[in-house]
Amino acid sequence: MMNVVLAGVSAFSQPGALFVVIVACVLLLSVRAIRDVVGLDLTRQALLVLDAAIAVLLVTFVILVIVRFATLA
Repeated sequence: MMNVVLAGVSAFSQPGALFVVIVACVLLLSVRAIRDVVGLDLTRQALLVLDAAIAVLLVTFVILVIVRFATLA
C-alpha cells in the first residue's frame, strides 16, 4: 500500500514541479528583499501573507525533495 501512496505522491516530485516551487520561492524572497531595500510600506496582513507563502513553499520544496529521494531509492 505504501508503494501506491508514494507512486501517487511521486508525480508531484518530478523535476519540473521542484523547479517551479523553488523559482516561486526565490521570486517571493526577491520581492521581500526589494521591499526592504526600497522601503516600501506594506500592510501587516500583506507581510504576513508574503511570509506565510514563502514558508509554505520552502516546506513544500523540502517535502517534495524527500519524496523524490524516497521514490528513487
